[in-house]
Amino acid sequence: MARPLSEEKRQAILDAATNLIAEQGLSVSTAKIAKLANVSEGTIFTYFQNKDELINQLYLSLKQQLRSALILPEQSVELREQVQVAWRAYISWGLSNPHGQQVLATLSLSSIVTDTTRAIGNDAFCDISIVLKNAMAEGALSHQSPDYVGAIMVTMANTTMEFMKLDVNNAEALLRDGFAAFWRVIAYQ
Repeated sequence: MARPLSEEKRQAILDAATNLIAEQGLSVSTAKIAKLANVSEGTIFTYFQNKDELINQLYLSLKQQLRSALILPEQSVELREQVQVAWRAYISWGLSNPHGQQVLATLSLSSIVTDTTRAIGNDAFCDISIVLKNAMAEGALSHQSPDYVGAIMVTMANTTMEFMKLDVNNAEALLRDGFAAFWRVIAYQ
């Protein structure tokens, strides 16, 4: 009878993969991931069929962590404030989880992440897509998809985060001004 899988070991593997991919890129070996996770390399393949599956599961794990951080206010709250809450939450998550944010950005551009995995990861953000769609309804990007506008948001938020790290004393102004610029991009003609 096979032993039940340990969620702690699985998470240790995902955490190790996050740290090493952030430091060394997607070409990092499973042997290095196993060493950092304090498991044998074979253990990785008990939890994941191959490295590609590990990468896809890591993408979903990071998306879920991000989604957990993005709590939107009630729909009765003004639309601009709803988007601003999502903006601030994304940046807060990224600043407190720099390796996760960096790896999620890398994986978002990687062909290793399958279309099915992307669709599953994006499903968790339907409510945020609706808020973005409502915000952009009258703006210059009203003919674009919420996914496109979401990608613009992530890019502008990532840029804002990088500057906040470089200029800590001006972080709040950068956060505020970054959002103001994003809002102008999506909400105005």
